[in-house]
Amino acid sequence: MVHGDKQRVTKVKLEEIPRINTSGREILAKALTKMEYYEEANEDGIYFTEEELQTIEQKYKTEGILLKDVFAELRKKKWRINPNTIKHYIQIGRLPRCMETKKGISAHYPPDFIRHINLIRFILESGRNELETLLSAIQKLGLDKTTDRELLQQHDPYNWDMDFIQTLWSGITNRVEDGISSGKIAVKKTFANNHAKQEKYMKMIGEIEGVVNKLIKKVSDLQHECEKRRSSDEDK
Repeated sequence: MVHGDKQRVTKVKLEEIPRINTSGREILAKALTKMEYYEEANEDGIYFTEEELQTIEQKYKTEGILLKDVFAELRKKKWRINPNTIKHYIQIGRLPRCMETKKGISAHYPPDFIRHINLIRFILESGRNELETLLSAIQKLGLDKTTDRELLQQHDPYNWDMDFIQTLWSGITNRVEDGISSGKIAVKKTFANNHAKQEKYMKMIGEIEGVVNKLIKKVSDLQHECEKRRSSDEDK
């Protein structure tokens, strides 16, 4: 709860907070902790200061932050958040999903994950005041535009930490490509003295590799199209 704000009338609703990966959310995440209103409301230190957030982000800059580390950092503020709440916020696009790497999907979240939790808690617990003005300005400027991918994530039925595009990439990089690589090694070693069999199996694996490369191109095209910024009218 934000202290010293006795004249608040209405609270900001969760759906009014700009989604992750929108320009509006990026601006809000960077600006909030520097606002005089925030600093006054945080005199008792219930929320994270900008300095604390920067320290955390620096600490987890290289690999990202695991959920166990997220809760460890939150306990330092004596925050108690249900893991299902985190899951829900990720599902509806208000908290970031797991980081994507060249190897697929890691179990780590972006280093600014705590910043986004802090932002959501503060906004939901505070009255509108200057925040309402800031949110309104973001919406009027169109900075809260989203992508089709972010909209699709809200209805993805299987994974709360990976959307379907991440799952596709994970399957390709973690399974199929590894299978092709290990298959080539196995064929070369097993049939080192049988060139006919080695050629036969290498050709078959090569054909599979060609199909996978086409699949990679298709998934890349899908991701590129889904990540284009859309106006609010296009989403209707």
